[in-house]
This record gives sequence, C-alpha cells and structure tokens, in this order.
Amino acid sequence: MTFGALLADCYDRLNYAASPATAIVTRTKRLLNEAHQELLSLPGMQSLLYATTTFASVASTAEYAMPAALSRVISIR
Repeated sequence: MTFGALLADCYDRLNYAASPATAIVTRTKRLLNEAHQELLSLPGMQSLLYATTTFASVASTAEYAMPAALSRVISIR
C-alpha cells in the first residue's frame, strides 16, 4: 500500500472528499508519518527499515542514480 493509498483511505474513513482542504491534507500526512515512526520503533520492527534493491551495472560507468525512496545506502555487494 502506498502513501497515497493510505491518504485516500483516511479521507474515505473520515468522510472527507477525495481532495480535502490543505489543512486536512497536512494533518493527515503528519498523522500517518507519526504512526509509521511509532510502529517502526516497536521491538522487532527494525527489520522493516531495511530493504534490498537491485540495479544493473554497466562497464565504465562511474555513477548511478538510485530510486528516490532510497534514503541511505548501508552496503553494496
């Protein structure tokens, strides 16, 4: 489920229009981000912070672009 899908579900459950006012969007985004951080701080949930991504390397290429969702590279193998 994407962040956008979560937002849409919240708007639906709270009986807001599909595109509510800016203040409502801001509060809902803040609520979802805070809830996400709380869930990830629970014992045993740290593994959800880590993911693996695969990309094709090309000979003689020194730089690569990584996906925007990637916030930090821990290791490359």
